[in-house]
Formats: sequence, C-alpha cells, structure tokens
Amino acid sequence: MLKRVLVTVAFIGMCGAGVAQAQQQKEVSSSTNSWFLLMNEFRFSPKWFLTTELHLRRADVFKDWQQVLLRPAINYRITPALDFGFGYTYIRSFPYGEQPLRTIVPENQLWQQLHMRHSIGKVGLSHRYRLEERWIGQIQDDLAGRATISGSSYAQRFRYRIFARLPLHTAAEGAKQLFISAWDELFINLENNFMVSNFQQNRIYIGLGYQFSPLANLQAGYMNQVIRKANGYQYEQNPTINVSLFYNIDLYKQ
Repeated sequence: MLKRVLVTVAFIGMCGAGVAQAQQQKEVSSSTNSWFLLMNEFRFSPKWFLTTELHLRRADVFKDWQQVLLRPAINYRITPALDFGFGYTYIRSFPYGEQPLRTIVPENQLWQQLHMRHSIGKVGLSHRYRLEERWIGQIQDDLAGRATISGSSYAQRFRYRIFARLPLHTAAEGAKQLFISAWDELFINLENNFMVSNFQQNRIYIGLGYQFSPLANLQAGYMNQVIRKANGYQYEQNPTINVSLFYNIDLYKQ
C-alpha cells in the first residue's frame, strides 16, 4: 500500500513538474523597430539645468506605434564630473508584434539618478545610475469582455548605463567633429524593499555621431533591445534603428 502511495505521489510530482516546465517554456519574438529621440538641455545657472526628452518609438520598422515617452527633469551639477537629477516620465505603450499588449497601457514614473563622467585617453565615458518608481496601468476586462485600464500597479526598477564616445579626428574646441558612440544599459526589477528581483531588459547600441556645435549633435546607429516580459517566459529581441538629436540651450550665458 505504501509503495503504491509513493509511486502515485512521484507520478503526480513528475506530471506537475512537466506542466510547470511547459508553462515556463521560453517564447522569444522579434520586431524591427525605429526610435527617434529629441533630447534638450536648458542651462539656467552654473549648477542647475533642466532636461527634456521626447521619444517616438515605432514597431515593425515604421508601421505601428511601440511607445511614446516624455521625460522632463531637474538636474544639479555637484562637480564638473557629477550630476544629480530627479524627474518624471510618462510612457504610453501600444500593442505591437507577436506578443502584443491587450490594450494601450499608460505608465507614470518618478525617478532619481546620478550621472558620472570621466575619460580614458581619447575615449569619453559616462555612467548613469537611475532608480525608478513606476505606476503601470492595470489591464482588466470590462463587462463586455474588452480589455481596459483600471487603476495601476506599483513597481521599482534600477537602471545602469555606460556610454562611450570616441572622436574620429582631432578638432579644435567647439569645432565640428565626427565621433563613434556606444552604450549598454541594464534594467533590473526590484522588490519593494529594494532587493533585486529579476532581469527586465537590456539595450546595447553602436553608432556614428556628428557634433554640429558645442551645443548640438546628431547620433544614429543600431540598437539591440532584449525585454523579459512580466510573465517571466515571454521575451522580445528587437533590432532597432536609433536616431537622436541633442540640442542644448544656455540660458545662463544669454
């Protein structure tokens, strides 16, 4: 009798493990995307400056929307090589690709960051450490069975980005210059007590840039984005065209 019970328990356990494994089988989708970024910096004192970002992100090259993002922030220059910033982000995420959202999802964020700069030889390096508090729209079905947004769920995330810039030729200070830019950014989900939960996303980029003036440059290149979805088994690996215009306005000197 005991033997039969043990065999039955073992069989149920193996079946349960098989079901769990099937439920957690990784699914990877891909979408070739295009991102267009406008980045501004408004300097209104030697120490304080405002930054704004507008991201227009398209999926399936240009066919569908992926996301729209707005990000204003106030920053304080602690030293010439170290800034502290705090800001707000609004994100609107759209259904796209092979693993689409059920409806358009809004997200509101507050965040804080440290931005450090240094150089090794000709290579300029920067490190950005950002902590995000996220309120993500919660998808629920209405009485007709349609997906709608009802309230939000709270999450925390840590981001680290390393950025490198290598000039391709020597130029006088303030002169026009061609350069290579490359960066990698890691996203980690956090528990409410700020302990690490799991990997959420990684972005790696390489491209060319052109410095028009001391206050403006254009960068364009290739980015590969890997996303781990909230369910834990769906992933995206998205080759992405990334074009960014950086334009600074020095209100203090004016």
